[in-house]
Amino acid sequence: MQGYGLYKYADDVRYDGQFAADKKQGYGIYKWTDGRKYEGWWYKGKQHGIGTYYSNKKNQTVKFGLWEHGKRVKWFENAELDEARAGMATDTLAELFSDPASAGYVPSGSNFDKPSGWDEKIATIRENMDVPFE
Repeated sequence: MQGYGLYKYADDVRYDGQFAADKKQGYGIYKWTDGRKYEGWWYKGKQHGIGTYYSNKKNQTVKFGLWEHGKRVKWFENAELDEARAGMATDTLAELFSDPASAGYVPSGSNFDKPSGWDEKIATIRENMDVPFE
């Protein structure tokens, strides 16, 4: 798969987002069946870059973090969160990753927002599919 798409696994886990070479890559939303959700950046099928994690607890908690090759590197505290929301510079990301080259796999200026036009592209795909996703 290449570009925007939706993928629903056999266990009803779901990914809506961007793909490259049949892997999650770019911005996407991954929803577990227990209510947890990750919204953020992916690289080669793994969470990579800035993302938002929603827990499945009754009083759902929201955490903002940084992932590297599928592993969470850190949760952002309030002071850092403002910089992350504004868009992290590549050199700042390089300092936070264990492998400075990892910053090169994250779009420059990435933040917690969906890329422009993302919602519209996903909505068009949903309209054209016969599988209910909500």
